[in-house]
Amino acid sequence: MAISGDTVVVGAPGDDSFQGAAYIFGAIPSAVKQGVISNLQALLPTGNVSTDALLKVAISMLSKSVNPSSYLDALHLKGTTGILVFTFEQTAVRQLMVIRNPPAAIAPALNNLAQADQVFAQTAIADAIARGGKPAKIAKAQGQLAQAHAAAGTGNVFRAIGFFRSAWQTAMGA
Repeated sequence: MAISGDTVVVGAPGDDSFQGAAYIFGAIPSAVKQGVISNLQALLPTGNVSTDALLKVAISMLSKSVNPSSYLDALHLKGTTGILVFTFEQTAVRQLMVIRNPPAAIAPALNNLAQADQVFAQTAIADAIARGGKPAKIAKAQGQLAQAHAAAGTGNVFRAIGFFRSAWQTAMGA
């Protein structure tokens, strides 16, 4: 793993059918989430009471998801509280997804949240591979990661984050 400016590179020596891989991400997850929070705050007030209420709940949940007590460092969540990061984000995503006629900034916000969670899942899998974790659990985590990508590809960010959470949790136990 390496961080340079806003770029994160996660090495996965046994990934890609055990040939090895490197995954490059454009930003540190917590910075991405802070950006989403700022962008959502900038939308308020929207002129629609219902939309404003949903945005406020989403902002509150995202603010909880960036609580430093859940992070070991920029790319690692704590095993005991890391799961809450995904839970808070899914709650925020659910709020954003039910906004009728959402502002244009909502779609990129959802995608950015999914990409941030991908970093946590991919890092946990790479760490499990590097420490010689249980191959069956690593394979399961990689499968869950693939399911997350498929869900994100269809626009179901809520489901994608759930699969990223599962991949992270499985890799943590590998």
